[in-house]
Amino acid sequence: MYTHVWRILHNFWVAFCAPPYTPGFRSIESLAYHFEKHGARFGLADMPAYAEAADRFCGGKIAQDTLICFRSSDRARVMYNENTGEFAFVHRDGRVGSYLKQAVGEKGRRFFANNCRR
Repeated sequence: MYTHVWRILHNFWVAFCAPPYTPGFRSIESLAYHFEKHGARFGLADMPAYAEAADRFCGGKIAQDTLICFRSSDRARVMYNENTGEFAFVHRDGRVGSYLKQAVGEKGRRFFANNCRR
């Protein structure tokens, strides 16, 4: 039953709430998981706001202080903004894999570099 409800919610999300830059997360379950895990660090109140922020960072205009690489293991695009601490990776199909807030500075750059080497 829950799978059916999730499928209905996912279809609604895709039809009416899909972000403008990327296809969004792989599923509503993935979005919910990442929002629960990372949303609070952004100070975002709800899942749609988190999805919108992830979409804007991953698919919108890229800021000059955003570092980008492509992982050799799966060719996912890895992104890290040195000033805001925003970090994400985007699958080859354009879907958001993860969006989180990382430390600003050397620790954040190391996290980015480690993800690039995967």
